[in-house]
Amino acid sequence: MTFLALILLFALYSFIGWVMETIYCSIPAKKFVYRGFLMGPVCPVYGFGALAVVLILSPLSGHPELIFCYGLILTSLLEYGVSFLLEKLFKKSWWDYSNKKFNINGRVCLPNSILFGVLSLLLIYVLNPAFGEFLTVLPEPLQQFLAVSLIMVFGIDLFFSVRNTLDFNREMIRISELTEKIEHKRDDLKSYVDAFRDEQRDRIELELAALQAAQEESLSLFFKRMHRILNAFPHMRLQRKDKLSLHEYLLSYRRKK
Repeated sequence: MTFLALILLFALYSFIGWVMETIYCSIPAKKFVYRGFLMGPVCPVYGFGALAVVLILSPLSGHPELIFCYGLILTSLLEYGVSFLLEKLFKKSWWDYSNKKFNINGRVCLPNSILFGVLSLLLIYVLNPAFGEFLTVLPEPLQQFLAVSLIMVFGIDLFFSVRNTLDFNREMIRISELTEKIEHKRDDLKSYVDAFRDEQRDRIELELAALQAAQEESLSLFFKRMHRILNAFPHMRLQRKDKLSLHEYLLSYRRKK
């Protein structure tokens, strides 16, 4: 398999993975859920997973039972690794299967792994042969053009997606700092209300109101700018052990007013 073919197949399987993820998540949510870390309609983890299955397991094509078992293991290891890597890089738990049976640290679960095993069979025996045959009749200059274009698009998408995620983290820090200041001001009012003169109480109440207004402005802007990520990963948590999702955690700030 040529390098050009690998690039084109990676892009194709990333798009197919995005379609499957979007359908899989949109049906139970009863609304359109635009899945994926990147802004474009691709889930690269599916591209990497599909290529890994094709390159590693194709020699076992005469043994579908091995394709299923090894495909299940290989793709589950990849999903676990990507979950761990994203969590370490961006300080958030992006998805969580803790509520599903037979999960490992909430990163992978048996029902999804079984589905990946079935998809490995479909990939080896149906999809990859068909796509491979199509690529053989695609002129090489066109393959080169498509490959270069896709690399550029992926690179731009990755740059802006990472930047948005870093902005996401900075806004979260700002909101957390504002919330901490608000709590301190509330503690001041509760602890020293009898000791304060009227003008002191008025000053603290004005400072508290200003902080609450700044917090509300930050929350509104955050929900508006980060709507796609929050919608794509509704179970995202700041830490895997948290009981509340990030969306619920942010809404709790408003309920404290």
